[in-house]
Amino acid sequence: MVNINLVLAEHQTLETERLILRKLQLEDAPEMFNYASNPEVARFTSFEPHNSIETTRAKIAKFFLPNSLYH
Repeated sequence: MVNINLVLAEHQTLETERLILRKLQLEDAPEMFNYASNPEVARFTSFEPHNSIETTRAKIAKFFLPNSLYH
């Protein structure tokens, strides 16, 4: 049986000609803040609008980074 965790570990980035899929990083905070701080975007999600870039960085650290205290 294939161990899906091993497969995912070996392919952490998926690239095509027009798209790159990879894990979210702290360096992505400015781009994430651009949409996450918009009340019109947030009203269609499960989160409140982010009120600062530090809020966005904290959310990335909490939910997306390895070795987070929440994982």
